[in-house]
Amino acid sequence: MLKLVLVGDQKVGKLSLNLRYSLNAEPGSNACDYPLDYYSRNITIGQKDIEIQTWHYNHEVSRYIQQAFIYRKAQGIIICYAIDDRQSFNNVQKWIDQIKQYSREDIELILIGTKCDQEDQRQVSYKEGKQLADQLGILFFETSSQKDINVKEAFNVIINNIINNKDLQKEILNSSHQSLSSKTSTQSQFCYSS
Repeated sequence: MLKLVLVGDQKVGKLSLNLRYSLNAEPGSNACDYPLDYYSRNITIGQKDIEIQTWHYNHEVSRYIQQAFIYRKAQGIIICYAIDDRQSFNNVQKWIDQIKQYSREDIELILIGTKCDQEDQRQVSYKEGKQLADQLGILFFETSSQKDINVKEAFNVIINNIINNKDLQKEILNSSHQSLSSKTSTQSQFCYSS
């Protein structure tokens, strides 16, 4: 199993990004937001079927509970800000600090500027996002869940980086015990904790 966590300020589009990748669902569809949501998607890498769990930080749940729980056993974290919300961009460092405090040292990170289809409301330039990612030494994408721009590409990059990390690779392959039909390369399901 490979665990990804999406973090960022409220209303930056973490749930929409998660839904678009995991279920190919458009924002505003009938998907519900339960505390500590995660979605599960199975992919085939080589001859191995891998379950990808994508969790998003839910602001309605106690911060302390989530910090202890959500980062546990995550191999990758997607840090999100909205290109139409300057404050969410300014708060990226706060999320980086939290990641350093609660996650593993060898975690893979990627920075995503969401809502890139909202060009007329842009408050953060592409160049600023890229510069911040370069300073942090991580990859950068701008995405749109609404228009399905760069969503699969961003997730594929972080998943490939995790798979190519020898230490993380062993952990993932050892925990992957689910087998699917050889005809099925991807499958999604909605999961939640109550």
